[in-house]
This record gives sequence, structure tokens and C-alpha cells, in this order.
Amino acid sequence: MWASWIPLSAVSELLAGPLLLKSRLIVVGSIGLLLLVFFAPALGEAYSFVFRDAAHFYHPLFELIRNEWRAGRVPLWNPYENIGLPLLAENTSSVFYPGKLIFALPLDYTLLYNVYVVSHVALAASAGYALARHFRASVLAAGVAGISYAFSGTVLFQYCNVVYLVGAAWLPYAVLLAEQMLKERRPRSAIGLGVVLAMMVTGGDPQMAYNAGLLAAFYAILIWRMRGAGADAGDAPRRGPWTARLSVLLAISAITCLLLAAVQMVPTLEAARSSGRGAYGSPRSVFELASCLTGPRAAEQADQAPWYAGLLDASPNGHQRQIYPFSVGPWRAFELLWPNVSGRQFPTHRRWLSALPAEGRVWVPSLYMGLLPFLLAAVTWSLRRSAPFEVRCGSWMVLTGALASMGIYGTGWVAREVQTLCGGSDGLGVGDEVGGLYWLMTVCLPGYVYFRYPAKLLVVSSLGLSLLAARGWDDAWQSSRAGLRRWSLGLLIASLLGLVAVVALWPAASARLEAMPADPLFGPFDSAGAWRDIMAALAQTAVLSAILLAILRRSTGAQAGQFIRVAALLITVADLAIAQRWLVAYAPSDAWRFEPRMVGQLPDDSRDYRVFRESDWQPDSWRGVSSSDRSIEVLRWDRETLRPRYQLPYGVSLVDASGSLVPYDYQLLWEVAREHGESGPDARLPHSSVLDLLAVRVAVLFRKVPPEGFHLLAAPADGTLVCSRPRALSRAWIVHQVEVFSALKTRMPEAIKQRTEQVLFPGGKPRDWSRVAVVESDEPISLPASPAEPARNEACSVHYSDPLRVEIDVRLASPGLVVISDLYDPGWECTVETGDKKQNVPILRSNRVMRGTVLAAGEHRLVYCYRPAGVAWGGAVSGVTAVCLAAAAVVAARRRRASNPPRG
Repeated sequence: MWASWIPLSAVSELLAGPLLLKSRLIVVGSIGLLLLVFFAPALGEAYSFVFRDAAHFYHPLFELIRNEWRAGRVPLWNPYENIGLPLLAENTSSVFYPGKLIFALPLDYTLLYNVYVVSHVALAASAGYALARHFRASVLAAGVAGISYAFSGTVLFQYCNVVYLVGAAWLPYAVLLAEQMLKERRPRSAIGLGVVLAMMVTGGDPQMAYNAGLLAAFYAILIWRMRGAGADAGDAPRRGPWTARLSVLLAISAITCLLLAAVQMVPTLEAARSSGRGAYGSPRSVFELASCLTGPRAAEQADQAPWYAGLLDASPNGHQRQIYPFSVGPWRAFELLWPNVSGRQFPTHRRWLSALPAEGRVWVPSLYMGLLPFLLAAVTWSLRRSAPFEVRCGSWMVLTGALASMGIYGTGWVAREVQTLCGGSDGLGVGDEVGGLYWLMTVCLPGYVYFRYPAKLLVVSSLGLSLLAARGWDDAWQSSRAGLRRWSLGLLIASLLGLVAVVALWPAASARLEAMPADPLFGPFDSAGAWRDIMAALAQTAVLSAILLAILRRSTGAQAGQFIRVAALLITVADLAIAQRWLVAYAPSDAWRFEPRMVGQLPDDSRDYRVFRESDWQPDSWRGVSSSDRSIEVLRWDRETLRPRYQLPYGVSLVDASGSLVPYDYQLLWEVAREHGESGPDARLPHSSVLDLLAVRVAVLFRKVPPEGFHLLAAPADGTLVCSRPRALSRAWIVHQVEVFSALKTRMPEAIKQRTEQVLFPGGKPRDWSRVAVVESDEPISLPASPAEPARNEACSVHYSDPLRVEIDVRLASPGLVVISDLYDPGWECTVETGDKKQNVPILRSNRVMRGTVLAAGEHRLVYCYRPAGVAWGGAVSGVTAVCLAAAAVVAARRRRASNPPRG
């Protein structure tokens, strides 16, 4: 359905056409060759991706989703993390993304997962090609654009974070349709743009969809200004029907996206508001500022931090701490010229750039996109009014994407660094990111504060550079190549000088670099490996520069020019293959398939208890010794010790698992529990009363001796203990004493934490949860006085449990409250079956984050079902929209055939 609005003619050009068949075959072969170089091990069942989120996040998550579909359930709820989470609402799950249909095939899951990743790299290459052809680039030039985009470090490395690879793969189509829509004033293209944006959203990358919408709006402003100045910005007339107005076209795209992606957006927005991303003390954007100064929060805000503190990030907390990690330092621009010159991040610790005090966490360890494509883009880049319109647009993409990706390295950071260098203090009272482009977007754009990680904007720069490279490719063979020659000669000289300098200075530099702290995973700094990386980077650029100089001198004559162009393309393929191959790391698929020994050591009846695993700990031996197989060792150790998400295939419930949209109430419950828990430098255990409350009967601890109250079950690995906790409550239980608090209406972090303290530790002392519960409700809850000791003939047990349904059998001697330690969520409904009678009953927020139901004396069965209203009507809106678009596509196709009958 959606394909009818995506102009795929440029892609189909790759496969047919007598005049340019040879060039197309060369481009197809080049893309296919690079796919094989990087992903040959993934095109079978023997290996899969091992680094970062590719291994421990998406691999088990997508397997859980596939298993849920196979069980006949819509993947809406995840009962195996924390005490339950809305699965669909977490946009990274991408449950309804059409590309996920591949997982319905009756093939090995690992193979399907690999193909899902690789297919989006191929899509990125073909989309980059299509966009360049749309901008009238030659076939080989468009091939350079597609290759340099898809196999640049910023896109290729997203195999580790496949939802962002999905966004990058669809981005060129979004730009293509936006350009077509705005210059030709075609509502059909506006609908196509909305479809592509919806693909990004349902694919798990709403931020890239937002960015693509911003690019379209910026493009519209450029067209409007150029037409106002009388410049040529397209062939479309200035006047036309109202549907040809720029604002109307943008609105059509936005509405189409919202309607098609409603099934994903509605639950995600609901979850985001109740997560840590939606909680703030001081306003973080101008839109939150208005509500804090004039709305119901105004009185609460008066007792908190100054109204401007959140805008200037003077005292970041909560989600604001997570917005700016993975910012790209400006010094990393050298990586565009010398591949891996900063040192490889893995499998051993060679990244010498980590010694810089200002260097933060690395989103992608290489920015390289090929030397020739970058040089072509550099000599083409221009913001001058005299430059062609497409060149200006691509140049703005490069500039804005690069500035935004710098994130925390804003004006505040520059001022602090200058002040420190001049001998002053670094206390400016504002965050480093203040004054930067990403900070400006966060402050001024509605909802942008919910996103994080500025480095994701590098994809926009990479696409702009690839488009400029295609333009520069065609110009290089048709006009003066003086600029390209100067760049090549300068790089050749700089690389040769760099080789000499490294040989002379490395012994002294190495002594300092080896003093760097060891990496927790990859061990001590590998000085010899870093030296090889630097030398290889300088040598590779020197050789390529020399070859490029020779090519530019010999590219005369039509046939000679064609041969030289093909040679230049193949050299770029070899350049990327040599420079980027290390980025894609694999492990044998068997490392995911074995059942961890710990699973067999857990007690039976896993649906009635949960497991606590101490987090943020790796074996100390990894710091002291490097290993070329460290990533595989990490994978096996994480699975053996049930790192969160690796437990999903085995139905083990972990109570402390991080996530992008964990409810803020639950986050603060753990914060308060840890503040009252173990003390000391190595303290990692929360207060035992909270573990009891959460039905934690098993704990995975990384220490030598079990703490008090923990009984050793097994020691499956060195320094790892599996302990039982007999005192923990069951998943469901009965109480007769209820303390009622009014419902908490504020979302101020301080107020939520204060309420959590009052519930968990009144007067600083823990509650006895086996006897009392706390209900938050504005409705009165009355239970008759109960004896001090619970009746012996009362019982409560979980009869049945799956992700969307829980049944509890209850026998009560007197009225009481049945508590189930599952997450309180408005999407759950409860029915009480008493004999032949069924009755819907309200679910009460109990013990801050749980569900409670008041029952009369007698025998009952409580049936909890997850039926979120937002998913229901969001799915209906998306379904109706999809059907309407499909019907419109069929009608349009029939009309085209009727108006253009085949010639007999």
C-alpha cells in the first residue's frame, strides 16, 4: 500500500535500462560487495551481532515479540521486567512496523534477526542512490552517494541500534518526497512523506521522523524566501489551488503520519508522560515554562528551584541528565579524513582519544565515509546564494546536523573552557550545552525534550555530505578540478608528515596514554594497537590521496574518463571495506542458544516470584587483561548471570531493569529503597522490606559471601552467588489493614519522592507489608476491623498468568484487600468471578506502584486483563487510515491505466 506513494523509479533504474546498464550493474555490484564484506557471517544461522544493544537489547526483545505473536497474543505487555511494563508503548519494540513481518517466516530466529538488520543497511544504500538520482546525479555519482551514506560509520554502526538504522534507512526517502512535494506542490507526495514518517515512527525512531519534518519545514522556508527574492526554486507556479500551499502540504504530511502511526504514538505518549522523561522540577522548554508560571504547577514551582534553572540546565536531574550524553566533540572531525585515527574502541582498548578530559561517551566509534566522497563534498559545500539550490540545501543539512550532534559542547562549554584556561573558576551557573543548537531545539521545539543523545543527528550530516559528494562527483569530471587537487595534495603532505611525527613522538605520548584508566570491558590501553591504528590511518589516506592525484591528471577523454570513474568508485568501495570492517562484530549464534545454568537453579513456579540482580558490575579481571574475544566473553557472562533482557526467553522476571520509558514512580521507589538500603562504598542492595514487597525470592549477587537474610543456592560463576530470600512475599497476598492516602495529582519529582518515602518508610521505619497496604484514592476505602493474626483458612494464589491475563484464586474469611505486586497501569481491567456471577471492580493504586482490589468474604477468582484503550482506538485510527490509503492507491492506479491504455 505505502509503496505506491514512494517514488521507487530511481531504485528500479538500478535493475533495468539498456543505455546505462553497465553503470547500474557496477553500482549494484558495489553495494552487494560491501554488504558481503560486512555481513557475510550474518547471512546464515551460525553468527549474529555481538556489540552493544544489538546483542543484549534487541536480540532478546524481538525474540520475545515474535514468541508473543506465535502464541496468539498481541505484544502489548512485558511482565518479565521490573514488575511489568507496557511493551508496545516502548517505541523501540516497533511491534507494528511493517518490516517486522519478516519474523513471521518459519525460519531460524537468529537468521531473521540478522536479515532484518542487513536489509535496512541495503535500504539505506538504495535510498541514498534514489535521492541522488532525483537530484539529477549520474548513475555512478548516485552510487557514490548511496555507498558513502549507508556504509559511513554513522549509519553502518547503527546495526548495534537497529531502530535508529531504520530511521536512517528511510530518511533519504523522506527528503526526496519533501523536495518533490514542496517544489512540485503535489499533495500525493505529501501523503507519501507522511507514510515514510510513519514508517520511521513505527520502526522505533520517532526522533528521526521529527527531524525529517523539521528538514521539510526548513526546505519550505528556503523555497519561500527564494521565490520572494525572485530566484528559481522550482518549476511550480506561484499560485494554484489551496492544496498547493506550502503550509497545507506540510500539514497533510503531518496528519498522514499521525493517523498511520497512531497505534504506536498514542501508547508511547501516554507512557512518556508517566515516565522519567515527563517528570521535571523546573521547566525545560518554553512550552513547560508557560504551564509552570501560570498553570496549577505555579504554586508548587514557587517552592522549588528558580523557574529558569531547567532551561539553563543549572542543576540537571532526572531525564535531563540523559539528554546530552553521546555528544560529538568537534575534534573528531579528523576522523573524516583519516579512518580510525582515534584508535579502535574494541575488541581491545585502543582509543587514545578517550584520554581527553572533555571526551564523553562514544555513539559511533568512526565518522569515516570514504576519503573521495568526503573530499568531493568538501569542495562542493557552499551556503552562498549563487550556489545551486540543491547544494545549499545539502550544505545546510551538513551544518545543522553537525552542530546539533555536538550537544553538550555548546557555548556554555566553550565559555567554561576559556575561563578555566585563563585561570578562573569554571562555575558559570549554566550547563555546558547552553547556547548549542541541540539545546536550542530542546528548549524551543514542542516535545523535543523527551528525546536524547545528540549524536543521532550525525545521520543528517552524513546524508547531506553524500548528496554533496554526488554533485561534486559529476562536477569533478566536467569542470576544473583544482580544488580537489589541492585537497588531495594537502592531505598527502599532511599524512606523510603525520607518519614522521608519530614515529618520533609516540614513545613519549605512549607513556602518558598508558596511564589512562583501564576500560571496564576491554581492559588496559593497548598502546601497540593504537600505534598501528594511527599509522594505518595516515598511510591509507596518503595512498588514497596519491591515487586520487594520479586519477585527476589522467581523466581526459570520454572512454578514459569512464574507466577512471569506475576505478574511482571501486577504490571507494575498497577504502570503506578496509576502514570499516572492524565495526561489525560477531559472536557464534550458540552463545545465544544455550540455557544459562542459573535458569535451571531457580525455584519452580517462576510466575509467583521475581529475581533481583545487582547491576553495574563486571568481573575485575576484564580491567587487567585484554582479549580479542572480549565481546563474546561479555555476551556469555551476561547471559549466564541473567543480565536484563537475556532472561526474557526463559520467562524469568527481573525487578530492576532499565528502560527508556520506565514509570517514574517505579524509578523513585528504587531510589528511596537504595537510600534506605546497604551503606558503604560497595553498597548495591536496596532495603530488604522493598525486596520483600516486590516478591524477590531470588537474588543474583556479585560478592564472595551472602549478606544477612540471604541463603546460598548456587555459585554458578566466580564471584557470583544465587541466593534465596524465604521472607519475601508471594506475588499476590491478602491484607486487612489499609492506610488511605489521597491520590497524588502532581508530577513534581520532589512531591513524588516525598510520597514514596511516606508510603515505604513512614517515620523512617519500614512497613510490615504482610499485614498492611497503602492505597492512594480519593474514594473512601473501608474495611471492618480484623484480628491481629490472619485467619488460617484464608488463601491467595496465582492460578494462571500470561502477559495479558492474570487469574488469582482467593478465599477470604472477612473482607480484605488483595494485592498483586504487578505494575499499576490504567490499561488493566479487573473482573471478580464469584460462583456464577461476574462483576467488574475498580483497581486501586496500592503500595505506590501495585494493584489492589477490595473483596468481600468468600471464594473468588480475580481476573486481570490488559486492554489499554489508547491502543484500541489508536489501532482503529491507523487501520482505517491504512485501508483508505490502499483504496486510494488502487483507484489512482486504475485511473492511470484507463487514461493510458496499452497500445495494440
